[in-house]
Amino acid sequence: MLIQQDVLESLKEDLGTESFKMLLDIYFNDTDNTIEKLSNGLKNADVDALSLEAHSLKSVCATYGAEDAHEIAVMIDAKFKAHKDLAEIAEDIQNIIEVLKHTKQEMQKFY
Repeated sequence: MLIQQDVLESLKEDLGTESFKMLLDIYFNDTDNTIEKLSNGLKNADVDALSLEAHSLKSVCATYGAEDAHEIAVMIDAKFKAHKDLAEIAEDIQNIIEVLKHTKQEMQKFY
């Protein structure tokens, strides 16, 4: 499931419409920055930056109900912690970049 709509609806109900829109704006900006950092990390083979982004994505995606992205972030984080080679993780990182783009598009419908 790309997003858990009930999580977003709950956030909207708890925060109110205006605060919810502000929160989504933050998520959209953060997602763009994260995609850029992941892309640059792959290009530069920066394992530390990629590992940090994957770890951060776990909680961010869970908070916003981005279920597919969360599952991939958990997997990537576990691979980094197991000291897997970047070549083994690169495809997962490309995958999460695409999922983040689709998740952002889907979340924009709630805006």
